[in-house]
Amino acid sequence: PKWMRDGAKLLQGCPEGGSEWKEAVANWTALEETYGLKSSSANLPSPGKVRPEEVHQWLKNARSTTKKVIVKSHEMLVKDWWNWWSALAPAWREKDGVGRPKIGEENGEWGDLIHPGANGLLMVLLPLVWWREGEPGNAAGEDWLSAVRDVSWVLERLLSAAKAKYVHSLSPTL
Repeated sequence: PKWMRDGAKLLQGCPEGGSEWKEAVANWTALEETYGLKSSSANLPSPGKVRPEEVHQWLKNARSTTKKVIVKSHEMLVKDWWNWWSALAPAWREKDGVGRPKIGEENGEWGDLIHPGANGLLMVLLPLVWWREGEPGNAAGEDWLSAVRDVSWVLERLLSAAKAKYVHSLSPTL
């Protein structure tokens, strides 16, 4: 579908994303394919209304792949993204000293993060592209890499759960 092609184009345009970014994008692509490339009409929730303004801007611009999203404040984008990502995390995920989700054991359901399509985790990944574009120099900052690692970890878990559910649904009933 068009949303998938457009989303992949935007994500692959991430400057100097590196192998961890490529892995995150590959995990997202595989997850969406496992979901059957279906798309929910509802947007990914915005608990506490903390979704980055740039996501609203992108949606307002009809999800354009050519019109540049304008980041007014790189610091605010980073802060808003972490606040939103932390708010989307299931309650069972442990948080670090500043309230960000920690990579650790999987201890429950994924809730709102099971949200396929154009209005799902693509909206979490796109701000990471805009964030990276605003990083000084060629090297990705450690904070950005932490965000990419965490999202990729979640995508891997969601993919594993989706595959298990899909395979289970195809298994004959005994």
